[in-house]
Amino acid sequence: MKETIIDFFKYEKNKLIHYIRKNLNYLATVEPEDIIQDVMIRVLEKINDGVIIENVSGFIYKSVKNKMIDQYRTRKISVSLNKNDETDEKSLESMLSDARFDIFSEVQHEELRRILFATVDELPCEQKSIWVATELEGKSFAELSAAWGVSMNTLLSRKHRANKVLKTKLSGLMV
Repeated sequence: MKETIIDFFKYEKNKLIHYIRKNLNYLATVEPEDIIQDVMIRVLEKINDGVIIENVSGFIYKSVKNKMIDQYRTRKISVSLNKNDETDEKSLESMLSDARFDIFSEVQHEELRRILFATVDELPCEQKSIWVATELEGKSFAELSAAWGVSMNTLLSRKHRANKVLKTKLSGLMV
């Protein structure tokens, strides 16, 4: 089982890095490789404890997602109130006057993201799994069709229905 896990990380490392970068673009201090390493260690510890993992890919992607959530929750933003010319840090005054630093839009973006994931969790299992696999994990329909033994047209139909439900439920939230 350990070899399967290690092989998975070896062959899927680039996809995992892309997945993490796509979802944690605001955390410049966190390297995707660090998250992958932490997840790999925890998964191998679980195996040593005798836990049987049936769906290795799903388990690892869920573990990576949980680790990203942990990183987001524990991040600390420090803002200097004084201008510090010795470093590249911005002062509070310059951040407030900077048009790019818009706390409202950041909060709005995070709230929309939270609502999106909550809405995705409400989707029927078949629709949710195809949506997550294609949108978050970056898998192709052909790849999923072969792995799941379901026709590509069926997968496209499920994804279309999932998108339709998400669009309907989230239409009032879009700015």
